Amino acid sequence: MAALSLQALDDLDEPELSVYARDALAARGLPTGRDVEIVLGSSTLPLSTEWIALPPLERSRAAIRFYKGVGVFAPARADSLLALTRLPEDATDSTIAASVAKITDLLVELSAVDVRKTSNQWLIRRAGRNDLNETDEAAFELQWTDLRIWFDHGLELLTADILAWHLRSDPASKWTATLNPHVIGEGDQPHLLVHCRSGQEASDYEPDSLTLMWTDGTSLLPPQEFQLTQTSPRDFESAVPTLPTKIGLWQLIVEGLPKRPRLSAAISVVDPVVVSIVPTGRRASTVDWAVQLRSQVRSPINGRINLQTPLSWTGAPGTSLQYSLEPGEASELHFAVTPDFDVAPGSYPLRWTAWSNTQLIGEYETQVDRPFAWLRIGPLPITDPDKPINSPYAFDRRIDLAQRLQGLESTVAWTKLPGGRVDPEGFIVLESAGNQPGLHYAFTGFVTQSEDAVLELASDGPARLFVNGRRVVNLERWGGRREAEVRFGSGTNFVVVKLADLDGSGARFRLRVRDIDGSELRAVGNKLEHLLENYAYLARARQGEPGSVQRQTLRLVPIRYLDPQADTVSVVGSFNGWSPASTPMTRLENGSWQVKIRLRPGRFEYKFAVDGSDWIPDPNNPAAVADGFGGRNSVLRID
Repeated sequence: MAALSLQALDDLDEPELSVYARDALAARGLPTGRDVEIVLGSSTLPLSTEWIALPPLERSRAAIRFYKGVGVFAPARADSLLALTRLPEDATDSTIAASVAKITDLLVELSAVDVRKTSNQWLIRRAGRNDLNETDEAAFELQWTDLRIWFDHGLELLTADILAWHLRSDPASKWTATLNPHVIGEGDQPHLLVHCRSGQEASDYEPDSLTLMWTDGTSLLPPQEFQLTQTSPRDFESAVPTLPTKIGLWQLIVEGLPKRPRLSAAISVVDPVVVSIVPTGRRASTVDWAVQLRSQVRSPINGRINLQTPLSWTGAPGTSLQYSLEPGEASELHFAVTPDFDVAPGSYPLRWTAWSNTQLIGEYETQVDRPFAWLRIGPLPITDPDKPINSPYAFDRRIDLAQRLQGLESTVAWTKLPGGRVDPEGFIVLESAGNQPGLHYAFTGFVTQSEDAVLELASDGPARLFVNGRRVVNLERWGGRREAEVRFGSGTNFVVVKLADLDGSGARFRLRVRDIDGSELRAVGNKLEHLLENYAYLARARQGEPGSVQRQTLRLVPIRYLDPQADTVSVVGSFNGWSPASTPMTRLENGSWQVKIRLRPGRFEYKFAVDGSDWIPDPNNPAAVADGFGGRNSVLRID
């Protein structure tokens, strides 16, 4: 049977844990025939994950395997183990018990690999600094002496001396390094990790190369056995967002080394690939994002940049572009980010990931705004604020897009916003009307199934916000940002928003709408056809030759539409003022809808209003024209 002993070092009293430890080992299935000695030491014992500096007596025990924060010795007797760990000075019975449990788990794990060899020794030495621990990690500089590592490769002992590991660099660059000689079981291929980092700016890097050679000058391993990921610890350029990247890491996979070869290695700084992402332009709903790349390594590199767009966007939720850079070369990749027309207004996250070969070198996230679409009229003359501008312009009663109004020194027409002027913060920018003051009125509409909403208006100047005819926000002359909570009814709500008193000389404004709990507005749709509950929506439609209409005979025209799932369907068009209530259709037994209307000869544009919210062109009529709002109107000609 295996023997178990529990020892305490320094001034720690030996707790009554031997029975616990023995039972824990037995429960974890430690093979019999091996003695186990567990040594518990206080924090004064210089043992850490980076450094092992043992007293001479302990060092003479020879074989040590340092794994997962615990030193595991294989003393001269090949059938015994010794586990060494460090405890805090104020260790309690419970923390000691936890350490013993961890050690027993580790011993069971190690027992799967036969630790028969007494020469499996890890010994790290530095001249005059044998007491170095992890707290001194950042203190030392470029004064490596030597590093000797013996390790086993599976069940066969393969040893190698690694001598004279020097970090070549200008001492002024203040480079430090940490060696983590962990033999971590990944199949039968232990590997050595060397971690280098700098506290200096990236501009201080001095590109060089890594050389790994046998002492006789022959190459150690083929180049593909080495993997390098290197990046800067901070931005190269403060003016642009540089992708954060990982600290440089060399990974050496050792396979089939001959008997006790001597390996010398020299490593120095290699500058990383610099990746930054900058928006180079902005339109109403499109951003041209330029991904800027610059290589400072001494060999060609290949990689890709992936863009992930929100799942709520129609079409592909992302894209990927490849790049290839020669040493010192700079390049750009361009992503044109265009939300679909039906995407609800709001802010959407965009996420990039940058790869160099198979290594992730960083990621970056930003957002793109999809603003509301507005109808705008102005600039109009400033009048007494207590009186309406003019009775024909009482917009609370009617929006007539075909009507030109008297503005500043001339007539002004309705226009659609945004017209290409959206700044990086998502503000719509009104074109300047010169030095003459004037007011603008803007209208938008949306459909939502939310009963409560918060409308946020931000503007550079005075503005008033009306929702379904009720004023909810009044920005005074100093401008700013205000929020208003608005309660709608249950079910589908048609919301008309009016923005009044906008200053026409380069003003900016932005409207954001969200649920009262902060989430996105449910089923929001920003189609300007929704200006229909309180307003008459008149499209700019050519309705035949003026003056000849009255002399022509009315024709009875049947119009049909097939949609068995619809609850209500009406036909809207230039012949009825685009009003869904004017021409409802009748449902037939086969799921189709029909209406007969009397029209004079001429050209008419129309759509079907399905369930009061969706405006759909006639799928059976190939004749269609743009409706001016990103969609299509069907065209009907009566001879």
